[in-house]
Amino acid sequence: MLGEDLTSSAATVWKMNTILKYMMIFIVTCFVGVIVFYQTSIQSGTNVAFMETPSLKQCMQKSKNSKTLKFRENHGCLEILANSDICQDGLLVPKLVHYIFLGKTNFSFFFLLSVLSSYRILKPGFIFVHTDTTIEGKWWDHLLDLVPNIVIIETDKVTQVFDRPVAIVQHQADVMRIQILLKFGGIYMDSDELALKSFDPLRIYPITMGHCRADALGVQVIIASKHSKFLKIWYLTYKTFTDKSWANNSQYMPYKLSLILPELIHKERMGSFAGFRGGVTDFFTKTKDWSKSYGLHLYIRLQKVQTSSPEHIKTLKSTYGEIARFIYYREKKIIS
Repeated sequence: MLGEDLTSSAATVWKMNTILKYMMIFIVTCFVGVIVFYQTSIQSGTNVAFMETPSLKQCMQKSKNSKTLKFRENHGCLEILANSDICQDGLLVPKLVHYIFLGKTNFSFFFLLSVLSSYRILKPGFIFVHTDTTIEGKWWDHLLDLVPNIVIIETDKVTQVFDRPVAIVQHQADVMRIQILLKFGGIYMDSDELALKSFDPLRIYPITMGHCRADALGVQVIIASKHSKFLKIWYLTYKTFTDKSWANNSQYMPYKLSLILPELIHKERMGSFAGFRGGVTDFFTKTKDWSKSYGLHLYIRLQKVQTSSPEHIKTLKSTYGEIARFIYYREKKIIS
């Protein structure tokens, strides 16, 4: 009987040890798999809700052969980047620039100049490019060689706001730029807006916008803290949004609000961001003083000149020519 009990006990111990052995193998295999998945997800931009918060160093790891960081729009790394010391320097508005590209995009040299001007003149920690498409083309490829801190954010375009349909792409971008600034804060730039001098003097205000008309504020540049009360109130006015009304919510509404709540917004004069006195085509045909302006909106869709290049701007005698050389070649004078 004693021998049988010992044999039975030994068999039980052997079974338990075998079970524990395979359990340990399973646990180790799962742990290694999770670590590999986690590292891959950080690089690919996959959301990993069940993992601990990644570090800034992990978030800044680029995928192999990639010149940019890339994440889905709700990835946790985006707020880590935006809230890091790279973007936060003590001013109300972070050193973070945003662009939006929706639908098929013909990425032109004008767009390259815009992003390059943001990088060289505004000196942001990161440039967030929010897009629902894959941006391609020779000028995009060239831009990636010139600007190392671009972050691609794969997003879905807005199709409704407060249950109201938004079908026109320009209106979709109008809504998205407010939503983006409410989430991250920073500087929104239109893709054909050229930065001419530092916006730092304006980053001390909760929000800054410039006049595009006497009775309207332009949205080609918005400099805002994510805590801006004006921005939050403005967004709530989209509860009455309709696609049929062009620029009502985006330009006329913030101007009306600025009259009611002047203490919540800093407004810049007409020529600060939108352009100069005269027609919008004057940028390409005349030379005007731009030393007092923060930026220039090219209004590309209204121009006869639809293409440009590094060679084209070398000898161009116009405001655009001077500014383009200043941004691209760091030289305003004609290059022979």
